[in-house]
Amino acid sequence: MQTSVDDRLSSPLSAPGSRFKVRFTFKSIQTRLTVLYAALFVAVLLSLAIALQIVLMANARREVGGELQSSGAVFERLWSLQTERLQQGGEAMVQDFGFRQAVATGDVATVQSALANLTRRLKVDRAIILKADGSIIGGANEAGLAPKRLAMSLDPEVATSGIMTLNGAFYLTVAAPVLAPDPQGWALFALKLDRTELGALERTASIPLRAELIAGNDRDLAGVAAAGVKLRALVSQALAGRRIAPQNLTVDGAPSMVLVRRLNGLAGGPGVGLVLTYPLAKALAPYIRLRNLIAVVGFFGGCALLAGGAFVARGIARPVRALDAAARSLKEGRTAELVIDGEDELARLAHSFNEMAETIRARETRITQMAYTDMETDLGNQRALEQAVSQLLQDRPEPALAVAVIAIDRFSQVRGAIGHGLAQQLVATVGQRLISMNCKHVSRLSNASLGFAMPCADLASAEAQIDELTTAMRAAFPLAGTVVDITVTAGLAAAEKGMSAEAVIERARIAVDQAASVGARYAIFDADAYGDPGQNLSLMSELMQAIGSDELTLVYQPKLDLRQGRVTGVEALTRWKHRVRGPLSPDLFITMAEETGHIREMTDWALDCALADQARLAEAGHRMTMSVNLSGRLLSDDAFILRALDRLKGQEDICLEITETAVINNPERAKLNIARLIETGVSISIDDYGSGLSSLAYLRDIHAHELKIDKAFVLRMDQTAKDALLVRSTVDMAHSLSLKVTAEGVETSATLALLTAMGCDLAQGYFIAKPMPLANLFEHLGDGKSAQPQRLSA
Repeated sequence: MQTSVDDRLSSPLSAPGSRFKVRFTFKSIQTRLTVLYAALFVAVLLSLAIALQIVLMANARREVGGELQSSGAVFERLWSLQTERLQQGGEAMVQDFGFRQAVATGDVATVQSALANLTRRLKVDRAIILKADGSIIGGANEAGLAPKRLAMSLDPEVATSGIMTLNGAFYLTVAAPVLAPDPQGWALFALKLDRTELGALERTASIPLRAELIAGNDRDLAGVAAAGVKLRALVSQALAGRRIAPQNLTVDGAPSMVLVRRLNGLAGGPGVGLVLTYPLAKALAPYIRLRNLIAVVGFFGGCALLAGGAFVARGIARPVRALDAAARSLKEGRTAELVIDGEDELARLAHSFNEMAETIRARETRITQMAYTDMETDLGNQRALEQAVSQLLQDRPEPALAVAVIAIDRFSQVRGAIGHGLAQQLVATVGQRLISMNCKHVSRLSNASLGFAMPCADLASAEAQIDELTTAMRAAFPLAGTVVDITVTAGLAAAEKGMSAEAVIERARIAVDQAASVGARYAIFDADAYGDPGQNLSLMSELMQAIGSDELTLVYQPKLDLRQGRVTGVEALTRWKHRVRGPLSPDLFITMAEETGHIREMTDWALDCALADQARLAEAGHRMTMSVNLSGRLLSDDAFILRALDRLKGQEDICLEITETAVINNPERAKLNIARLIETGVSISIDDYGSGLSSLAYLRDIHAHELKIDKAFVLRMDQTAKDALLVRSTVDMAHSLSLKVTAEGVETSATLALLTAMGCDLAQGYFIAKPMPLANLFEHLGDGKSAQPQRLSA
């Protein structure tokens, strides 16, 4: 069993709103049932004990109360008899003529002799004669006795009795008048009510109670503090004349029953409280054996219940534990079967569990089959091939395993010709042919491609096998009464040490693309040609950090005006000097930026830098056209165009260079955005003309200002007449369309001379100047009068 405390505090710990929730958790149902049975038994036993205690206490109080009432009545009767005895003895003495004569004449010796004789005979503790004037014969003035006041209170003709206090002790006193014949005084006879007398009274009671006397004045009541406030209150009420029933009080630390009765004082003096006390423990003593017997019975009954509960709980918990173990086995994918004899609920539960386990096993088998099977061809899928290759990689050493992928050429056209149903049959038939040629684990990877494992001695034997397979695939495939001829392209990849199955299959698929790119029937994966896509992909995340930092910069390549013989413009080119890999090729990161969409941010940055540098050149006296390359992907991006229009509004001598393929994806949107750029005063240059799908319609639809001839035609025009003819015809055509012409790739003086003779407007290339940072451009341009470079005059 575990105990946990959940403290939920709505205020600090000392606040009244704090709550503590205690939760008991059992790890075993057997323990839970056993503890539950024991708790119920203990609860019942405690309830019985509490009820028994309540009944016993009630009975004890009732019986003790009745006994106290009876004892109080007995005490009152005994004191009444004692008082009568004293009165009779006193009256006999005061009736004696000699005694009365002795009192009248003041014969003290005779009086004292008579008093001593009466004291012995009546067994009293005090005997005195109180004269009417307050004088005393036969005894000294006792402490606490006021003779004159007492003489005034006594009836001179009637005997009386009551409690009198002398020297702090209580006395039962009888006063008899002495008449001779006139009243001469009173004869007082006092019996001391000490512990001996009270003990004699206690012994007359039927129960072992305790009797005490408490005086009725406030000073004496204050002295019974040990009895408690309630006892003082009871005494006060009794002395006031109220008859009080027995009360429950704690006396000397023990629960007790207390009865208080009033004893009258002598001649109207202060009364005395008679307190009868009986501890309830004595009343309950006869029941202790019964209580002990119940405790013993409860103990052994609890033990028996625990043992029986544990036995019953074990019978219930055993099949539950078996069910738990079976469920765990089922969860972990192992076979689970539960056997419980009987016909009760647990047996039916075991039967239901077994049926459920069987259903789950069947469903798992079906799901596993579906997960590793291509449902259209009943061949394995890529997951099945990956699993098989993984197992082979574990079982066979490197390089004894290769993976091949065969793709059906022009599958979409074949499917369009024979229909989807027959196309699926074709793929399945190709797979069956591969299986018949001992290919292992043939699986469908896509609509038109199949992959399989090739355990082999070395890569050369695998290459020979794939060559044979691709040749065999040229044989016709009979389908539903017709014959289909196909060709295939295959890729082959060898497993290397530590390589995963997914990586080997991916390489084989890439090899198919590499074979298709060169028109070969098959190809072996070429890692050098493929490069490192993971490393290049990481560049894209670093590109966003490089934008605006020192890693990404602009360089400028001058453009020479062949008619004026001076530099009149520059082309802004982006360069990236990576902090780890050093300078990166623009073809690498610009192409990747276009594919990932980062070209937007990079072009925004390039425009801002180019415009700022153009302003610096103008301040130094170098007014020239600034050309910036614009990716064709951005021409259909309305959001970028809006930002570009905002940047270029009011700017002069800005030229945006676009390639002739820029409008292929979305021609109408691209043409519209080009027109919007031209309206702001921006010049448009068609870059790399001749290297793509050159079209006269393209020149007709785009209202450009400049045509840049690709360097592929310019580089060899001084050596090849055909290239020179193409360049010349392009210059003439562009001038006819009112376009300026810029020739890229000018690297020799002969090329520059030919372009000048052809009437080309601008020249750009290493012979003019290489791309350079802005600071170097200032040095190249000189003092602001932009002249032709020194190397051109040589």
